[in-house]
Amino acid sequence: MAYICQNCGVTANDRKTLCNPITDEDNGKLCKDRTYNVCRENASEMEYSCICGNVSADPQYLCNPTRMWEP
Repeated sequence: MAYICQNCGVTANDRKTLCNPITDEDNGKLCKDRTYNVCRENASEMEYSCICGNVSADPQYLCNPTRMWEP
């Protein structure tokens, strides 16, 4: 089973590596929760931001994603 961090959208197979994990089956948009605390060890993976202020490693977890920089 995969887990997703509700704070930053990073996925992992081990929930201990995430600071606010839920199962991927319970997943929704991160924007519903107004959380700004990205897991410190995953901060470098944040590529997308949303107009509501949240960031994520994966755009599918944001309601209006924009890439913060070009690869």
